[in-house]
Amino acid sequence: MFTIGIIKNLRLLRVGTVQRYRVRKTDRELMKLVVCQIVMLIISWLPLGIHRIYALITSDMSKIALRKSVEGQLDEITSMIDRFENSLLFYVYLLVDGTLYRQTFLRWITQRAGQ
Repeated sequence: MFTIGIIKNLRLLRVGTVQRYRVRKTDRELMKLVVCQIVMLIISWLPLGIHRIYALITSDMSKIALRKSVEGQLDEITSMIDRFENSLLFYVYLLVDGTLYRQTFLRWITQRAGQ
């Protein structure tokens, strides 16, 4: 959803009266953020997906208590990685993008502080 919104906003900027250089620079910065977001999603979803497929395949097997315990721990770890990704994206955006995201974030903070 977020990525679709970025692409729509970029198209609107091109139609507007914004200078071409600024639009191209913004395009590059936003594309870095989108690529970073996609990589982070793959990194966080892949272990969870693999574990869920494994759990589905082995759900009918009889398991000893130790195996159930290990699988429960793996489920917790993969779920935690998935949840961690949501908060990590904020910091990745803050560090990856040189100016756009940081300036927008600082402007938002100063507006909130002034209210």
